[in-house]
Amino acid sequence: MNISQYRNEATRTIKDLGSPILNSIHLTSGMMTELIELVEATAPGDILDESADVLWYLANYCNQYHLKLEQKEEPLSTRFVNVVLVMIKLAGKLLDFDKKNLAYGKIYNHDVQQETVQRLFDLIHGHISTNHMTIEDGMDKNIKKLYIRFPSEVSGELAINKDEAKEKEIYK
Repeated sequence: MNISQYRNEATRTIKDLGSPILNSIHLTSGMMTELIELVEATAPGDILDESADVLWYLANYCNQYHLKLEQKEEPLSTRFVNVVLVMIKLAGKLLDFDKKNLAYGKIYNHDVQQETVQRLFDLIHGHISTNHMTIEDGMDKNIKKLYIRFPSEVSGELAINKDEAKEKEIYK
């Protein structure tokens, strides 16, 4: 699966909260909570799972704002940086855009927003690759997990009462 296909598939499981700013806050805060889970991930399957979950939020964020994501041939090397902290910083920047929009009506600088999401994507791609996995595998498995969780439609009930054991099988 490539990033374009993934972005299309990811939209199937996004919940519309009724306003663009609420949808955006859902996506940016979701990136942050998944990054916190990624900090704690140690097993390769867990790293791939949490990285792909961040990517799901990022893909839907880009879909909402019509931002590009370009998958480079060679992933960014992340061996020499604390990549998860940098990802948290970038996702926090997107969340700060939302806070300023919600509280003060400040509109995003599209170029800064585009640069931020692309850098976050590059780091996710590099982090997955540094851990000897592929981003394509992460996207495929993430969509399979979401089909298990939401076979026909998204609901709060299914999101809360997910079959974690069945979902984890995908990443083994």
